[in-house]
Amino acid sequence: MSNSPAPKSAKWPFLLGDLLLVAAAGAIVAQGRPLGPWQAIAIVAAVAIGAWILIQPFLKDQDIEGQLEELHRLGDTVKQINKIEDAADRIGRASTNWHGIQTEAGKTLEAVQTISDRMSSEAQQFAQFIQRQNDTEKATLRLETDKLRRSEGEWLQVSMRMLDHVFALFAAAQRSGQQNVIAQIGQFQGMCLDATRRVGLVPFAGQTGEPFDEQAHRTADGNPPTAGAVVLETLAAGFSFQGQLIRPAVVVAGTPEELAAAAVPAPVVEEEPVVASAASEKAEEWAGSAPVSEDPAVALADSDPVESMPEAATEDPEAGTKSAGAQSTLF
Repeated sequence: MSNSPAPKSAKWPFLLGDLLLVAAAGAIVAQGRPLGPWQAIAIVAAVAIGAWILIQPFLKDQDIEGQLEELHRLGDTVKQINKIEDAADRIGRASTNWHGIQTEAGKTLEAVQTISDRMSSEAQQFAQFIQRQNDTEKATLRLETDKLRRSEGEWLQVSMRMLDHVFALFAAAQRSGQQNVIAQIGQFQGMCLDATRRVGLVPFAGQTGEPFDEQAHRTADGNPPTAGAVVLETLAAGFSFQGQLIRPAVVVAGTPEELAAAAVPAPVVEEEPVVASAASEKAEEWAGSAPVSEDPAVALADSDPVESMPEAATEDPEAGTKSAGAQSTLF
């Protein structure tokens, strides 16, 4: 709304008319005669008309200010209407722009959907390719693992067969009673045992007089001995591989009375050729014919796979430790 002042009307003509009427009323009163009814009415009328004339400019000024205020309000209303029309124009332009943006967004969404479908297809193809590669690698690894297991089984068979012959040779040397032969073959056997212990293959023999253990011992004919039997003699060593029993020791089992009767010192023969006894020949024959499982999990020849002894210690591939419990390593 404008702050311009409203125009003022001239007040002096109205003041002059009012003064004249008041002067006329004063002149009537100043005659000094008693006032009659018409004179009183004339005085009152003159004063009243003068007062009315006096307030007319103020009333006109008030009407002019009201009209100006109304005009100012109408001007503000017109400005607000113009602003609303401007806002409507902007809204129209924004709606047009939004329609264009919506159209572009639809196109972008279609492009994104196409790219997403293509990526899904490529991801599926890549997953199938990876799966085929994994299957191929698994098959290759399985083949290599089978080869390694067969090689390990063959290596174990060869090593066990070699140690069987070494054990039989040492048993024959002990029966010969020649100390120099026993010492030389014992040293050779110790070197062989040390070499196999480094890779986890540990032979063990049944100790004479110890109770017969069905898990660690077996007889040559495979028949279980009588209850309370003890080990009289070891015909072939048993073996454990990396803490797992793979073959029990082949022993001659008997009663404690038979053990006491057999405890007779053997005569010592010096400088005689080493001749294998019947027991050593029997041990070699059994070792040559005893089958060994080709499975690298290594099971017994004529029974289910034997788990590790409950008290078996973990073997050190470098130093080689013996299996505890009923097993005792050679030397």
